[in-house]
Amino acid sequence: MSDANRVLWSEGLFLRTQHFQQQDRFFEATVRGALQAGQLHTFGFQQLVLDQAMLDAGQVSILSARGIFPDGTPFSIPDLMDAPRPLPVTADTGAGPVLVALPLEPAGGVGFDPAHAASTGARYHGRIVSVRDAVQGGSDPEEIEIARPQALLLA
Repeated sequence: MSDANRVLWSEGLFLRTQHFQQQDRFFEATVRGALQAGQLHTFGFQQLVLDQAMLDAGQVSILSARGIFPDGTPFSIPDLMDAPRPLPVTADTGAGPVLVALPLEPAGGVGFDPAHAASTGARYHGRIVSVRDAVQGGSDPEEIEIARPQALLLA
């Protein structure tokens, strides 16, 4: 059974966190499926800026980047995710590409590290931010926890 099915919303439903998480999984799977069913190679960089000073010091470091991962996940560094840790390049690294990657979302597993916890290498890490109410005349901004993807540089 897939974990990307739609939530059955009904009157009187007692809302749980899992309802919203499941709805996110459904939307993400829908977008991912649409992107993968379209043209081939619908992923890659739209923009990439590396830190030249770090390159001169023997490390690959991203200042900013924007694009789409092969699984359909959009990325925008530093807007929607933090830059990955710099990757040291040594004589032992060898020739080959440097990849920007996201940890996989384990089916039925944990994909999020909360903001108050140290990173365990999950796909997302929480961050507390102040968010405004989008309704005119609505309430004051509230602090909520959002999930930011945790990219990695791999050689």
